[in-house]
Amino acid sequence: MRRQYEYFKETERASADDLEVVRQTALADFVQGYFALQLYDHQTAILYEARRLYDYQLSLTRKKYQAGLAPQTDVLQAQNQLDATRTQLLELERSRDKQENALAILLGRPPAEFSSIKQVPEVAVPLVPAGLPAALLSQRPDVAEAEHKLKAANAQIGVAEAAFFPQLTLTDRRALRA
Repeated sequence: MRRQYEYFKETERASADDLEVVRQTALADFVQGYFALQLYDHQTAILYEARRLYDYQLSLTRKKYQAGLAPQTDVLQAQNQLDATRTQLLELERSRDKQENALAILLGRPPAEFSSIKQVPEVAVPLVPAGLPAALLSQRPDVAEAEHKLKAANAQIGVAEAAFFPQLTLTDRRALRA
C-alpha cells in the first residue's frame, strides 16, 4: 500500500509539472509571436521606404526615357522593382495579420476582437549570465516531471513486486472480532 501511495503521489506531481510545461510553452509561444510582430513592423517600415524610393526612381527613369536618355527596358525594370516591393509589402502585412491572429488565439480572444499595437514597442531580450550552475536545470518543470515519472515507475515496480508474493494471514479475522 505504501508503494501504491508513492506511485499515485509521484504521478500527481508529474501531472502538476506537466501543466507547468504547457503553461510555459504557451507563454514562450506568445513571446515569440510578440517578437515576430516587432520584426514584421521593422520590415514593413523598411519596405515602405523602399517603395517610396522605387517610386521616385521610376518617375526619374520615365523622365530620362521621355528625354531620350534611357531605353524603355530601364523603365520596365524600375516598374518591376516597384511592383515586387508592393507585393512584398502585401505578403508581409498578411503574415503580420496571421501572427496577430495567432496571438489572439493564444490569449483566448477571437481574432476579430483582438488588435495589437501596429507599432510594437521595442523590448530588449535579457542576456543569460555565464557560469550558471547546472542545478538550475532541476527547476525546469519538464525535468521535474521526468523525475516524478521515474519515481512513480519505480514505485509501480515495488507494487508489482509486492503482488508477486502471496498474501498470508496468520490469524482468522473472525476470531479477532470475538
